Amino acid sequence: MSKSMMSLALALACAACLSVSLGGDSDSEDAKGDVANDCTLIGCSDGAAVRVLHSGPSWADGAYALTFEFDAAAYTCTLSIENGAPRRGPVFGAPLECAPHLDAFLSTEPLCTAEKADGGATDSCAAVDDLQIHVTQNGKPKSVKLQVVRDGQAVLERSHMFTYREFRPNGPGCDPLCKTSSADFEVE
Repeated sequence: MSKSMMSLALALACAACLSVSLGGDSDSEDAKGDVANDCTLIGCSDGAAVRVLHSGPSWADGAYALTFEFDAAAYTCTLSIENGAPRRGPVFGAPLECAPHLDAFLSTEPLCTAEKADGGATDSCAAVDDLQIHVTQNGKPKSVKLQVVRDGQAVLERSHMFTYREFRPNGPGCDPLCKTSSADFEVE
């Protein structure tokens, strides 16, 4: 067999493999409009999210220890607030120091405004004094207990039982099926 014939045979074999792997076989169930052709490839995982907010105009100054207890596993995160903002340590979006490690970070809710001028529009956003702590825990814990201590005094101790909702990020009937839940706590 000549070199060009071998190249052609190899190219045809590769095209056939590609056609089958992409669902190009017109006799297959997928090619007839089965749900699998409409699925995307977005991944997800089960998890619980906790958001800790302040109830006043800003967080009170002080040294904070936040203990999150998911079922029987406890995690303590520390944070110092001075003039309503973090003092030394995490900047917004940076992880909090937690032992053992826990996915926890600070954020603010932006205040965005749109301005129209000369037939155009501009958007501007600025962080407002709304410091929040976000925590995520993989899996499906049944509950979370939060204790917040400021300068050695307990300022919050509450529990929450999670109720999970199911979602399919790739569409109805498509895998994966993930379960998530959330809880909000307010610190005075």
